[in-house]
Amino acid sequence: MAAAILSDGSRSEFSFHARPFPMWTVSVSEVLRMRSPIQPHEKLLRSGQLVLHEPEFYTIFVSHQWLGRHHPDPDGKQLQVLQEALGGCISGRLLKESDSVARWYVGNNPTSSKERRAMRDGYIWLDWFCIPQSPSQEAKQSFAIQSIASYVGDCSLFMALVPGLRHESGNVCDYESWLRRGWCLAELWCTQLSNRRSLPMIVVRGPDAAEFVLALNWVYTLPHEGDFTIEADRSRIRDVLTSSVESRIAFLEANETELGLCRYLKGRLHDWNPGHSHTPRSEEDFLSYFGFPSLAKGLKVRQIGALACAVLSDDIPMIRRLVQARASVGSRCKPALVNVDVLTWTPLHLAVQRGSRALPVMAELLRLRADPNSTDTIGLPLLGNSRDAATVEFLVQHHADVNFQSGLTKVSPLGLSAARVSPASVISKFLELRADINGSEARGGLGHSVLVNLIWSTSNLQKEGVELAALLVSARADVNASGRPTGLFRCLELGYRAAVCLGCRDSYAAFHANSSSGPLGYAAFTGQVPMVSFLLASRADPDLPNSRGLTPRQLADARTQHLFSACDCHPTDERLTEECPPERLTDSNRQPLFCEDPLSSHEWDPPTECMQKPLRSSPDEARSGPARRFVSRCSEGFVAVRL
Repeated sequence: MAAAILSDGSRSEFSFHARPFPMWTVSVSEVLRMRSPIQPHEKLLRSGQLVLHEPEFYTIFVSHQWLGRHHPDPDGKQLQVLQEALGGCISGRLLKESDSVARWYVGNNPTSSKERRAMRDGYIWLDWFCIPQSPSQEAKQSFAIQSIASYVGDCSLFMALVPGLRHESGNVCDYESWLRRGWCLAELWCTQLSNRRSLPMIVVRGPDAAEFVLALNWVYTLPHEGDFTIEADRSRIRDVLTSSVESRIAFLEANETELGLCRYLKGRLHDWNPGHSHTPRSEEDFLSYFGFPSLAKGLKVRQIGALACAVLSDDIPMIRRLVQARASVGSRCKPALVNVDVLTWTPLHLAVQRGSRALPVMAELLRLRADPNSTDTIGLPLLGNSRDAATVEFLVQHHADVNFQSGLTKVSPLGLSAARVSPASVISKFLELRADINGSEARGGLGHSVLVNLIWSTSNLQKEGVELAALLVSARADVNASGRPTGLFRCLELGYRAAVCLGCRDSYAAFHANSSSGPLGYAAFTGQVPMVSFLLASRADPDLPNSRGLTPRQLADARTQHLFSACDCHPTDERLTEECPPERLTDSNRQPLFCEDPLSSHEWDPPTECMQKPLRSSPDEARSGPARRFVSRCSEGFVAVRL
């Protein structure tokens, strides 16, 4: 299959996607000069500000939520953030580090001077600029929407523009709401299915907040299951998704590259497109479809081999046939496919990744002696990868140990589930099944508490992080549990402590150097304002030192320092010292950036149940004495709360 013929008659080097509408762009220099309100496609086209994309362009695809029903940025606040963030990226002030999850999997990728120059001289694709907006241009708009996957494939950088701002309806638009929007998810999927060897993704949360991220969870959230303003768009997005996956498969097959990924996508097609048939195939059809020359050779493939393909495609008869042919149910996927969140996993892991829709496949694998307590190569347990409560319950019924810890990391299933920021229903199911919420860090390995595992992964999902933390604290998670790394992770701690002492300012080094910190310490130095506010309200100790002798108060960065100062305040104004019930605790600084109206206090209120029985981690804290006061910023001002 040849590269796609584009609407302007040219060929795309990377895209196998249809492009019935040309790809218009705006130069970065033009965007930096723009003033609010930004003009739509038709006006920019008439003024000559739009430029047809050329293959050699460095182009940034900007994905964003609209802040109005008829205009994406009525007050120009997104434009302001975009302009300042672009300036910071070009100057080198921003994009010095990747987020914690990306660094764990692929390392740090700061921009080079060459990339910054390319960005300065580059171009931008943004829907309001580059897709027809006039009602009279509905046909052209439809063609442009069909071309989105092709546009993404010809870009060099994907930018999620997600500053915390209010929609005209009053709802908050930020990264977490962006991850729920159907159109935004479709653009994210197109990015992950791009045929470029590398298409980095950055998240811009403010003029001074931009970082590279690794979007591991995209395979779990289907665009057509997201939120839509116009319900009819749901079916349009399903078509875009199907086209994107099929075009990616066609590209990989035509170029005979990344065949493991190609087989994975083929196996998952029926999960993502209900209209795609997944009836069992004959052995010959199965081998032909997945590209195996013979059954014997299919059994030898390590990266998504024959048994993995049968698991992904729900082909239970083929699973039995392959096991009879001596396929191992304990074989691992090597090398990992990080971009689809597949690590060194067994076939049972792949079934668990698919969730409750794959319960019959899980049952068959367990009948064939698959191990429900299997791990990946560093000891992360199978059970912790569950994405829904039904899968957790099913595996535990089949003898998965809800407190299993093994291998290098010794992370528990609940700890891994927290690190993966699993849905609240999954965390609740673990707690219902008596998962050990405290003490797992004492068993060695990475040595982090469940709360720290959660905090490590939620720097870009702070509202969701607080909601899950509230669930854990309501189940009496210890808010003062210190880290206890052993083995390799203790060596990492000492090595990074030395690096920090020698002047290293790398955030990853700081993370490991302070691995003996508790949840509050981690939240403080990673700048998670809502989490710090919540933990302080839950009686986390701001003066509990780690093994370096540093307290959360001392570790706090510029974004969280004011919360610790508030703890020390003893205001005399009667209005400011009135007692406030715990459910009203909030942080007024957690408000949309550049928004004149602060968020209402209830949007960041920790649930009341997590305040009623705070866990004491030290006998000294339980001694009777004068009532302590915690001071938190509320939307009404400072309030002192008697604890």
